[in-house]
Amino acid sequence: EINTQYDEDGVYIHPDGVTLIFASKGHKSMGGFDVFTSTIEPDRKFSAPVNIGYPINTTDDDVFFVTSPDGKRGYFSSSNDGGFGEKDIYSMYIPDAKEKPLALFKGSIIPADGEKLPDDLMIIVTNKETGEIVGTYRPKENGSFTTILPPNKNYNFSYQSKGEEFYNEDIYVSEDVAYQEIKKEINLEPVSLLGKVKIKNKAAILNTVVLNNPKDKKPVSNAKVFLTENSGTPISYSVDENGKKEGTVLAYDKKYTMYAEDATGKKSAVSSFNTDGVKGSKTITQVVYMDGKKVKDFDLFLNVIVVNKKRKALANTNVTVTGNDGYVYNGVTDSKGKIKNIELDKNVNYDLVGTKNGVSSDKAFITTMNANTRKSFDKTIIIDTNPDNAIVSNGNGSNDDENGGTDYSCGTKVKYKYYFSYNKNSTEEKAEWDNLINGIVAKSKECNPDVAIYSSASQVPTHAYKSNQELAETRANNLEEKIKTAVSAKGGDASKINFRKIHAVRGPQYENDYKNTKKYGKFQYVRVIAK
Repeated sequence: EINTQYDEDGVYIHPDGVTLIFASKGHKSMGGFDVFTSTIEPDRKFSAPVNIGYPINTTDDDVFFVTSPDGKRGYFSSSNDGGFGEKDIYSMYIPDAKEKPLALFKGSIIPADGEKLPDDLMIIVTNKETGEIVGTYRPKENGSFTTILPPNKNYNFSYQSKGEEFYNEDIYVSEDVAYQEIKKEINLEPVSLLGKVKIKNKAAILNTVVLNNPKDKKPVSNAKVFLTENSGTPISYSVDENGKKEGTVLAYDKKYTMYAEDATGKKSAVSSFNTDGVKGSKTITQVVYMDGKKVKDFDLFLNVIVVNKKRKALANTNVTVTGNDGYVYNGVTDSKGKIKNIELDKNVNYDLVGTKNGVSSDKAFITTMNANTRKSFDKTIIIDTNPDNAIVSNGNGSNDDENGGTDYSCGTKVKYKYYFSYNKNSTEEKAEWDNLINGIVAKSKECNPDVAIYSSASQVPTHAYKSNQELAETRANNLEEKIKTAVSAKGGDASKINFRKIHAVRGPQYENDYKNTKKYGKFQYVRVIAK
């Protein structure tokens, strides 16, 4: 629907996630490039493009047009009489535009007095109902970040540093008529003293939203909510005219049930949640529907659970579902390693992959061909979270294969490992290194060697690099280049090598005991399997 035999250019997707604006010389333009709009329909197909018309489009080339998030203002370039020469940038007010019911979330992370923010801060935003990743953000140097949130959804914000979550909150965006802004400030405790990122005013907080039903999502004013901790005394409170009540303090490691009752005495279904495993600060938003649970409006859906080889659930794991129709879903597992109700289409083949700390699962295959009735697909994927355990060590630093490291045929493996002191990233020349290079050289003359590099940094803070993750990545990159150089120097074909690099920060959390090399040193390494 979008691309034609003519030129298309200047593409822009509105923050509402469904409105596409682009320029084309086709689609019955007025002359040259014209600006067109199209929307993504529920079936994920684009609607027929509509010419945005005069005065935006002229007989000259008109390519770039964007709107403000609320949809009330437009910005475009055009060559008009009275301009400063050639194309100028113009702004316009759109009086008849329906204001987009979007929320602009403005976050601000504030460091302790006299400190700078850690440079590895990351915020992961997901749709709480589907687990789909909305975006991953890094704050600016002043700690600020922004994101646009479509309405009628419950979002989860995970604030992380060094791969560890230090704050978690839910944000529910209601469907207000007007464009809205949500502001949030997070104050940090001194990192220099604690060694890790923590926030002030730790607590588990509950925000409650009461709505009429999952379809309309209209607020139920002044409903009464009954909250019960399983071993405690029930409490009750009322929501406001917008169906909201914020700031209810919860206890850690407890299970809760809740339901709502409206002015007529009608009661909602009972829902449950828990604060198990919450150690720092967390804000939980629970949406209560007076008329039952949400019913999905699609026929097919996928439930995923991600585990390691010991069948332990893997939380905060990235999951990607790719369809042969071009659809791509990215989500993250919950605390139980699960993502539920991922939407699927009929007559499509899908690939499913999970990734944790740079390690990916094998591809799982799902097909909905000839699925004529409502169906749930349940899939378990396994990630080897410690793949380097496959490397066999003889205890003295070498990595002998089954034939003593001398059989370099294409069907054998050659192995190598090296341990670093703190902050170091270069490897030393040893007999095991020569064995590795000789093996790759021999293989490159007969086949295409597959060289897997596993690099690790411990949790001990690094001062030589921006983060421990960067240190681990640098070790892998340096070793790749070193292998290429050494292989070429010995007459091998380095261009035939297929490198696969997995780098991560591993080991126990740092406890200000950097001198404990026995505790942390075994997580400072590079390991290689060449086959």
